[in-house]
Amino acid sequence: NFNELMGHPLFGSSWEGMVIENILNHSDHWNTGFYRTSNGAEIDLILQKGNTTIAVECKANSAPVITRGFYESIELLNIQKAFIVAPVESSFPLSEKIWVCNLPEVLDKIFS
Repeated sequence: NFNELMGHPLFGSSWEGMVIENILNHSDHWNTGFYRTSNGAEIDLILQKGNTTIAVECKANSAPVITRGFYESIELLNIQKAFIVAPVESSFPLSEKIWVCNLPEVLDKIFS
């Protein structure tokens, strides 16, 4: 079942790969990249188009924990919107510009 799958040691990296691949398949006309510092702060995927910059962080946990480095990175990079993609039932805000979403919802929020 899905709960057993989530407990597998490779689930986190598989989740991240699946999320990024799905977003990249919809990201025509967007510049894409990632961000990592020597201190360990990271953003899994950055999408940029015109004046809009979006951060995507993949968390394979239905109660995702966001690091201080992530918050610092979105401020440093002047990110307008950030999404934490996690296996959750429905989206919910963490702040004015940070939302936790499942994969279908994040695709809708970014690309529609």
